[in-house]
Amino acid sequence: RGSEGTSGDRGGGEGSRLRVSECQSRGVTVVEFREVAIVHESSMGEISRELSRLIDSGRNRIAVNFGAVKNMSSQLLGIVLQAQKRCRAAGGALKICSVRLEVIEVFALTHVERHLEVYPDEWSALESDWPDPPPRRPKPLPLEAPAEETVEVAMIPPTRGAADDLDGTISEGPSESVEAQ
Repeated sequence: RGSEGTSGDRGGGEGSRLRVSECQSRGVTVVEFREVAIVHESSMGEISRELSRLIDSGRNRIAVNFGAVKNMSSQLLGIVLQAQKRCRAAGGALKICSVRLEVIEVFALTHVERHLEVYPDEWSALESDWPDPPPRRPKPLPLEAPAEETVEVAMIPPTRGAADDLDGTISEGPSESVEAQ
């Protein structure tokens, strides 16, 4: 992948199992696996936590690049499907790209393409249709005016109209009358 349109490494420290970058032109977070084999339970837990952290931080438009992975457990697909559900719930999407021939069988056996969008390469995933990013909310205005400012309110008297009585008073509606019996 070229550096045009993407920023550098944005997450996952030295010991992280994921490399995270962001496509600046599209607002899509790209996640790449750093390991060739993702089969151990400890790897699954760490990857799940790292994806959750990304989504919790507001990154809900994610492309997961499987380009480095040569061997994986089907449990990893369950983790990715959970992350995809969370992205969708937050108004985003999660897409898969660059799946190597060595692991395509796991994708085929699990029929993951029914639930996830799978692209041949990262560029295709990034250029595909993505949900619009959430609008940036303006900062709320303070509810109280600063102490040095004063606000004046002018009272405007009611205007005369068809409801006015002939004697110049404004009627307040039907008058109550009590008949003597």
